[in-house]
Amino acid sequence: MCLRRVLAETGTGDPHAFALAFDAAAMTEAEPWYRATVELDRNRLAEMESLRDTGEYVPEDPQYPFRKAFFNGAWSDPDLLRSLMSVGSMLASPEEVLAQPGIFERVLANADTEWPFGAPTRSELLKLVA
Repeated sequence: MCLRRVLAETGTGDPHAFALAFDAAAMTEAEPWYRATVELDRNRLAEMESLRDTGEYVPEDPQYPFRKAFFNGAWSDPDLLRSLMSVGSMLASPEEVLAQPGIFERVLANADTEWPFGAPTRSELLKLVA
């Protein structure tokens, strides 16, 4: 949508003006999505490594527990799943989704929800592959 809008606004007659306008629009509209995805991935990898090494994880990012509650709650709450998919497919921003009645409260209700799928512990897994 960003590309289409910038093309409609600038046309194709001045490639330099188009490039500058598209860069500005992408930085405003797409970069926040990219940064949020990178930060979520960075936290998840740190969590997995920490759980493997120490058995616990204390995130440096204060928003990570909320994002994790959103994701974990989506596995059992259809409204959270729809909201998460709207954000993941870039149809709505997290702010727009969380402003919908009841969504923020539903995410908070999942703050203590762990990963919803059972899995063996590291020691159990090592026994299985030995």
